[in-house]
Amino acid sequence: MGYIERNLIAGERVIYKTGSHWWLWVSPLLWTSLLYAIFQAGLPFLVEQGRRLANLPSEVLSYFVFGGIVIVVVGGLNTLGGFIRWLSDEISVTNLRIVSKRGWLIRRVAEVSLNKFEACEIAESLLGRLLGYKTLIVTGTGGTAHRFEMVRRARTLRDQILAQAAMPSAAGQPERRPDSERSVLEEVFRTEAPVEEIKRAAQLIQSGKRQEAAVLVKQLAQQHPEDADVWYLIGLLQSDPYKQREAYQKALQLNPNHRLARSALQKLGI
Repeated sequence: MGYIERNLIAGERVIYKTGSHWWLWVSPLLWTSLLYAIFQAGLPFLVEQGRRLANLPSEVLSYFVFGGIVIVVVGGLNTLGGFIRWLSDEISVTNLRIVSKRGWLIRRVAEVSLNKFEACEIAESLLGRLLGYKTLIVTGTGGTAHRFEMVRRARTLRDQILAQAAMPSAAGQPERRPDSERSVLEEVFRTEAPVEEIKRAAQLIQSGKRQEAAVLVKQLAQQHPEDADVWYLIGLLQSDPYKQREAYQKALQLNPNHRLARSALQKLGI
């Protein structure tokens, strides 16, 4: 049982858990090995040059040897620190929050409540793409960004965060009552957009008439800002993948069972 499991609050459960990537400790190990190999290969040359130069103090050679020892010690400590972090780092999404614990003796814990979650972004370098680690950036209300670097299985974690944030209870949204429990007033003041206009906008998009569809969808968004289908159509009309993602996320927040929005979000892969 890890740190996060031992510090769950009442009614909280872990949905998905991961940690830091192994490159965290393999990288300093490789650099240390490379520097030591270069030093060891160059040491005989330095010794020979020292012998040829009569005016070279003998202490200089000992300085080179000491430098090699420093390389090994510092590299070994960095490797050990990375290895401990690889074993002890945790990042999880629960049904209530996103929690990250970094470090062992000196801990750094970051938390983001799901009802304050706004966006989730993945950044990856070329090396990260090859080795399978990524940087996860979680943005909360007010634009506060939490950056989690060298995360393994970051895409799966991102998908789980989005799924939990889309849950009405997690997002701080009231559970919608079944149709059988709706009052007469709710039927009068309901926010769902007209079905025929939704279908017409979708048909315009499919037929390539995106400008006409955009005008219609804009009107629907102004009149029915809380309709999941409208936000899904907004996502289809976006050319920027990050704006598409925001629209699909909004659709899932309004309707966690919106399969088209969920499928489109998964296909984006960002």
